[in-house]
Amino acid sequence: MAPTYGMLRDGAMKIILDIAQRAGIVVDWNKTEGELVLLGNRIIKFRSVDNVNRIRGNSVGWLYFDEMCYMNPEVWTVALGARRQNPMKVWATTTPNGKDFVYHIWNTDDPAFEIFGSSSADNIFAPKGFVTSLRSQMTEEQWRQEGLGEIIDPSGTMFNRAWFKYAEEHEIPKKLSWYRYWDLAMTTRASSDFTASAKVAIDEQGTMYVGDIIQIKAEYPEVRKLIIETALQEPDVIVGIEEAVSGYAAIQEIRRVPELSSTTIRGVSVDKDKMSRAMPWASRAESGQVKLKYAKWNRMFLDEVTFFPKGEHDDMVDAVSGALQMISKRKIDWVVL
Repeated sequence: MAPTYGMLRDGAMKIILDIAQRAGIVVDWNKTEGELVLLGNRIIKFRSVDNVNRIRGNSVGWLYFDEMCYMNPEVWTVALGARRQNPMKVWATTTPNGKDFVYHIWNTDDPAFEIFGSSSADNIFAPKGFVTSLRSQMTEEQWRQEGLGEIIDPSGTMFNRAWFKYAEEHEIPKKLSWYRYWDLAMTTRASSDFTASAKVAIDEQGTMYVGDIIQIKAEYPEVRKLIIETALQEPDVIVGIEEAVSGYAAIQEIRRVPELSSTTIRGVSVDKDKMSRAMPWASRAESGQVKLKYAKWNRMFLDEVTFFPKGEHDDMVDAVSGALQMISKRKIDWVVL
């Protein structure tokens, strides 16, 4: 089981299929049903659990939860009801997410439960330099949790990683009004912030969707090029840029780009502190009303959110706050004919 089909497809399913095929033990693979038959009539059923009802009614001997910390806690109780055959065992692999429901299930005096820790350095298949590069991009707390696999209580106080839900592209409502905000930091100094951008929309039920996150550390010419290229790829998205010292000039210049003549580009005035701006969507997240489009940036974004406001960087958080501010202050652009 995996939190979403995308995570299942790109993770456990891909790896297990590759191992089984190279071992020559595959008898049948039903991709539609997500069932793999191996020699000895052993069957592996692959299931995404974004809808917990997908695992009801099964009868299995082993349960394997992949990235369990990202699942709804209800999955645990429902899945246990499917464990009706011997040897009735359970495995769970996951990146730690603080002392959440997974920690409380396994952190017990019951000898039937055991926790095994593993760090990124233990991965013998990782390319050379991977661990060094990974460590250089993380704070001490992020490294302890994400790199060393330690179960710690993150220092951030506003967001909980488990609050955020995932949505495949086909699960996101059509015809939403999308807003993209750019939080500019146009320098490459090691101590400087990143330029970050978030694309956000809200549906009629009040669910907030984060459709894309961009993060880059670059000088202005490269940032300018990225803003223009992104806007051309998203012609229906309203673009906002913070009206800071560097933002004023960027807004005026980008508005003069001929290719963007039909793109709405707005200056966004920031008049509150970072935490005050993040509170509205922190509240939505806590109530399960923030969904992330399943993509490679999810983990990077959630790492920053989890440690906010005490983490080393907060650019992506600011970008989402800015996009939400644009939505809450929608205005009509009048054109005099």
